[in-house]
Amino acid sequence: MTGDHVIAKYQNSRLFRMKALCVLLAFVGLSVAIPSDFVFPPLENGGKNWALLVAGSNGWGNYRHQADVCHAYQILKSHGIPDEQIIVMMVDDIANNKMNPTPGKIINRPEGDDVYHGVLKDYTGLKEVAPDVFLKVLQGKKEELAGIGSGKENLNSETIEKQFKIVKRETNTSTVCQFGDMKIDSMTVSEFQGSSQSNQIVYPIPDPNVGAVPSEDVDLHINMNLFKLASTAEDRKYYSEKIAQESMRRGKVAPLIQKIVSIATNSNNRQVERIMKARMGLFRHECYKAAVEHLADTCPQLELRQQFGYAFKHLYAFVNLCEESVPTETILEAITKGCSLVDCAYKRWLSNTNFGNPANWNAGRAPCGNDVAVIHDESAAVFLQVNTTVKQLLMPMNGEVVFGSDVVLGFTEQPDHSASCTPYSSNVEFNVTYPRDWFDSNNWCETDSETGNCKTIARLDSEKVPCMNDDVVYPSGNSFYVNLETGIDIKVNTFKITGKAYTTTSFQSFLSTDQGKGMFPLPNNGQRSSVTIQRRPCNDPTGCMCGNNKGEVLNRICVIQRKRCTKAQCRTPLKPVGHCCDLCGGVAVMKFGSGFRFDTLVNGIRRNLIDGKSEYKDVQVITSKISEDEIQMILLDTDGVRASQLTREIAKEVQNDINAGGFKYSVLSVRVDVSSGGGSTGPISGAQTAESIPNGEIAGIVVGGAVVVGLLVVVAIFIYRRKQSFKKPNFRKPRVEVPPSFGFRFGGPENVGPSQGFDNPMYGNNPLENEKPMDMEMMPSSLGLEQEEQPTFDSSRGFDNPLYDSPPLNVRCYEL
Repeated sequence: MTGDHVIAKYQNSRLFRMKALCVLLAFVGLSVAIPSDFVFPPLENGGKNWALLVAGSNGWGNYRHQADVCHAYQILKSHGIPDEQIIVMMVDDIANNKMNPTPGKIINRPEGDDVYHGVLKDYTGLKEVAPDVFLKVLQGKKEELAGIGSGKENLNSETIEKQFKIVKRETNTSTVCQFGDMKIDSMTVSEFQGSSQSNQIVYPIPDPNVGAVPSEDVDLHINMNLFKLASTAEDRKYYSEKIAQESMRRGKVAPLIQKIVSIATNSNNRQVERIMKARMGLFRHECYKAAVEHLADTCPQLELRQQFGYAFKHLYAFVNLCEESVPTETILEAITKGCSLVDCAYKRWLSNTNFGNPANWNAGRAPCGNDVAVIHDESAAVFLQVNTTVKQLLMPMNGEVVFGSDVVLGFTEQPDHSASCTPYSSNVEFNVTYPRDWFDSNNWCETDSETGNCKTIARLDSEKVPCMNDDVVYPSGNSFYVNLETGIDIKVNTFKITGKAYTTTSFQSFLSTDQGKGMFPLPNNGQRSSVTIQRRPCNDPTGCMCGNNKGEVLNRICVIQRKRCTKAQCRTPLKPVGHCCDLCGGVAVMKFGSGFRFDTLVNGIRRNLIDGKSEYKDVQVITSKISEDEIQMILLDTDGVRASQLTREIAKEVQNDINAGGFKYSVLSVRVDVSSGGGSTGPISGAQTAESIPNGEIAGIVVGGAVVVGLLVVVAIFIYRRKQSFKKPNFRKPRVEVPPSFGFRFGGPENVGPSQGFDNPMYGNNPLENEKPMDMEMMPSSLGLEQEEQPTFDSSRGFDNPLYDSPPLNVRCYEL
């Protein structure tokens, strides 16, 4: 419309699909752009002020965006712009949101007036408030334009440039930007908002340092405040879990972005550091757009499509990659590799033999000043990490205690009244009397880094213990007692013990040391399973097999895991390849061809069939490569009804692509198996329903049950004998009692004084403590690990029992 001004305010464009559409914005977080050759026609010739107000976000956490638009509407109306010249686009899910303490109202400042009342909305809901609709509105014979004031200024004297500088100065938790044609800077705000004087009360600009919260932290602060206001234990638990989930979401963002940057720069550490710190201006727009679009499609863990603000905060790294002239194709490839869902995982060992670990004592807590601590004949070496005081210590003559650096073990007769020293009716006994099994998934924790938090993620039983592409970590500051079993070739990618990386050869040498024998004891037949450290991470775009899903490895895993299986809540459960327990749901096995990519399949299925579907929110998805040309996708839930339905939908989606030529997924064939008989969630169209069991089947179940009971007895005997085979020789060891009235110190002055304890006789740093983990992915091949020096153990570094002339009390204090 010739001669008309268009005011376009677009908050938080929906995931980068919007082009940069405006010039200047006077509100926090606004950015739009107009053509550089746009010329404003004079209003004196009959032109009109038109306003297009857009809040492009949704959800309670984005309250501020719709509040801004409603406030802007009120300002425009008060300055004489009629309703017919104001177009409002807002999802409209705030005013009547169940979390709104003032239903039907929206405010734009604390204790402010309702700015929602009277707002005429032209486009609402997620379908109408979308980038394509926004562009169509703007292209309706109108040119793009931007600019809207805050309602406080003198509109006839304040210019766009002055207003921009005010907002930029007063904003400290969001980025205020100015784009496009700067020729309008000298124009007054009244030319856009109307020149009529408003009767509204003018409020001073609030102090930006009071109550301001960065936009990416809004959800976190909302949950923190709701936690503080919670009046019931149930509500406090709910919000504490929400806060913990938010923390976990955030924890994965920066490491993943840095990993992508490292791949894109060929691990140039200086360049990586510069890109992760700098804030460069953006000029290579097409490069950045391609990178962010690909990131959103390829990295679902960043939740960009779900408007995860904390992840948005880190996108500057891709601006910097583009501006450093890293080719767009290189950036896209780095994103694909860095975000690959088949990347190797860290598997960290959980069990330890630490003195301070409550799980290692029968009392459920570590010994304290009121306790007689007992270390039994069969116990592993105990690692004393921190200064500790007990009443007495009883241990075998050849028992082993490893002391941390400068740690003191003291004895006392005085009552310990500390809160942690809860009463216990008998001696507190160390219960780690046999080595914990490598093939027991309960001993492992999957993480994104060596020291990262354990992840809760659906896995096949075979994938819960280290796969051949995984990085194995025995963490620093601990001692261990591990059963490698016998007759198995264990394959892993990398292997670290207390911060020290090993190769196949160096680990074998370590096992021959006393320390190695203590951590990984020999079975009775004298042959441990072999450990092959391949140093070959998964780089195959079609995925990598775990290697644990068949043969003796799977058998060893399932011997342990089957004891924990629960009865499946469906009549005909499934047992996928690589799993030990029956499951309810469905399995889709796909044979793939040339051009197949693991992450393309997984991301496509999630995006097209799962994300945003409330009926599938509780369905777990496990995808794994089971052969050189086959992928297995497992869908499971409690009774299998929803999961079975989703499995059929996935099969239909993939088959439709196959019929169309297979260009989307590159899958050649798909076959499906689903459970039946579940129904606690109600029937679903196409799902099988439960059937009665014939009498003949009942008889078969009874007979089968008897057979199973017999097998369980045999298995129990086998497990008992296997555990027995790893116990130390069965002879009675002389027990040493350290009376509470006797204090002594080794490695210190003769005059013990009142401390009644003994120091670690080895001085210097213990490698179990304060080790800075080395990033396995960044480890250079030039380290020469084959020639690395192995940990040593000197059996002479014991000390004699001061209570007896002989034999010596071999409380071994050595550096691990």
